[in-house]
Amino acid sequence: MTGVDLAKCSANLSERLRELTAQYRAMQPVQRNLQIQPMLGKMGYYTGPVDGLWGRLPQYALNAFFLRNGYPPAGEHMGGVMSGW
Repeated sequence: MTGVDLAKCSANLSERLRELTAQYRAMQPVQRNLQIQPMLGKMGYYTGPVDGLWGRLPQYALNAFFLRNGYPPAGEHMGGVMSGW
């Protein structure tokens, strides 16, 4: 049985994360919002409409998600991904 090459796995995950981040940043804000709102809803954080608009309700939901999972409120650690909302 061979061991797992953690360095290789980490490099692969890092590269995939960079690819996904680039794709995400290339989306228009409404497209991003239409993906985030239902995800927050499925996790029980958001109960508003899935309309692609970013207002207080989705922002509160995202902040609640981050705070509950040990991260600072949205925008402070996202490297500009949240800008424009």
